Amino acid sequence: MQLWKRLLGVLVRLGIAGIIIACIASIVAAAYFAALFPSWTGFAADPIPPNAAITPVVVYQPAKTLWDWLQLLLVPLVLAVGGYWLTRSENRYALQLQERREAEARKIEDDRAQDAALQSYLDQITQLLLHEKLRTSQPDDEVRSIARARTLTVLRVLDGLRKATVLQFLYEANLIGSIKLDNKTTLSSMSAIVSLEGADLTLAHLPKAMLNGAILSGVNLSDADLNEAYLAGTDLSGASLSGTFLKGAELSGATLSRTNLDGANLEKAYLYKANLQGALLREANLREASLREADLRVADLQAANLFYADLKGTDLREASLFQANLRCMNLRVANLVGTDLRGTDLREAKLTGVDLRGADLQKANLLGADLRDAILIEANLQFDCKVTAEQLAQARSLKDAKLPFGMHLPPAPEARATPQNDNTAKHEAAPKTPEK
Repeated sequence: MQLWKRLLGVLVRLGIAGIIIACIASIVAAAYFAALFPSWTGFAADPIPPNAAITPVVVYQPAKTLWDWLQLLLVPLVLAVGGYWLTRSENRYALQLQERREAEARKIEDDRAQDAALQSYLDQITQLLLHEKLRTSQPDDEVRSIARARTLTVLRVLDGLRKATVLQFLYEANLIGSIKLDNKTTLSSMSAIVSLEGADLTLAHLPKAMLNGAILSGVNLSDADLNEAYLAGTDLSGASLSGTFLKGAELSGATLSRTNLDGANLEKAYLYKANLQGALLREANLREASLREADLRVADLQAANLFYADLKGTDLREASLFQANLRCMNLRVANLVGTDLRGTDLREAKLTGVDLRGADLQKANLLGADLRDAILIEANLQFDCKVTAEQLAQARSLKDAKLPFGMHLPPAPEARATPQNDNTAKHEAAPKTPEK
């Protein structure tokens, strides 16, 4: 039926095109004859015979000219063109409407298939829990392998909302680890029964989800929505969270070592004592995030936004902060030994007492930064590092540091004499009285 409609539409278009071509050909031919026979075509003045007797009674009726014929052809031409465009618009609208209906039908069918797959999965896992003793099984038992295989399979065909349903079901059934309270005072973690390593949880919709202590190592949570989620103590080591939304998430004590967080939104996230060793945080948004006492050794924070983030006590040894935004940051007590700070914005940052031994500060902007008691042993400040001599003079040590070209530090200020020192000097200068 659809093929017949399309064929009919093609024929209508061909007929209209033929009419238009014929009209154009007629006009061209008329113009050609008008050039050869101007008097016959009517484009020249009406000729009057020289011997004709002109009387008031005689009425001269000229013959039909080319202009008269063109007036007759103009109306059909306009109707033909209008009909063509009208038919074309109707066909286009009908095609769009048909495509929309087909898309809606496919979506409804896909939703039904996903609902059926989800329900079937929940029934199967329930059977394994009730009849196959999945919860009390041993790591090498076959029932665990069956549960894992069914979980990974169903997650590949579900959308973000249904993936969240599966994850919450597994967590609440204590199958992927959790935190429990022992003796009402001690917290302990439960090991995972069903391993989710390699699971496809992309685009999972999990805002404000409760997943404290879950074992999610090696999962793919790229572009997932975990805003304000509770992930304290969660194991996300080796997981992929690139582009994931984690705004305001609770991640204190979480394990994120070797985790891919490139482009993730961690604005106002709480990462107290989190393990981010070797994590990828390139172009991540850590604005106003709390990273107190977090482990960021060897982490890659290239071009990350750390504006107003709390890095007090953070371990950033050998981390890469290339072109990162650390403006107005509180970096007191932070460990920045061997850190790559090339091109980093450190304007007005608090670097009091910070250990920057061996740090690379080329092209970094340190204007207005507080460098009192900072340790800059073997630090590299050459090649357009924006810092003043007065700032560097406040550092505790600049031993073997590479200073900006042409910079000369001012002499160290002389110690002011205290009253006690004055009395001692006078006493030493006074002549001794001879003993009697």
